[in-house]
Amino acid sequence: MGNQELNHGVGIYDQATTVLVDQQTHRRAQDWARVTSDSFSPHGDEGESLPEDAVNAPPDLEEDVKITVDEIKEVNLGTDDEPRPTYISALLTPEEEAEYVTLLKDFKDIFSWIYKEMPGLDPNVAVHHLAIKESVKPVK
Repeated sequence: MGNQELNHGVGIYDQATTVLVDQQTHRRAQDWARVTSDSFSPHGDEGESLPEDAVNAPPDLEEDVKITVDEIKEVNLGTDDEPRPTYISALLTPEEEAEYVTLLKDFKDIFSWIYKEMPGLDPNVAVHHLAIKESVKPVK
């Protein structure tokens, strides 16, 4: 692109993009940007201010999200000989709990409780080995 083309256009820069346009297009883009930024003014139309409760939001809303965890209850999806424990919310009603337990028991074959039930899982990834030399005395 030659210098003559640069002299007739105006460069609009974005982090990694340069767009060369004529002055009329540049003015339209500026007008559009001005209208767009005015449309989203935090002070509303014609200098109106936001309602006081929106300005003075509780500090909890401004801090990091706090995750709340309900109490949980252990449910055995297996038998007494082969337990298959899982957990559900302790806040469920007895009816909801019964429905969830029934659903989980109906689909218990899709869960894995031991590594052998996970086909394709490399034991080198799933099993932790301590690099201990048997000939060396442990130090406290």
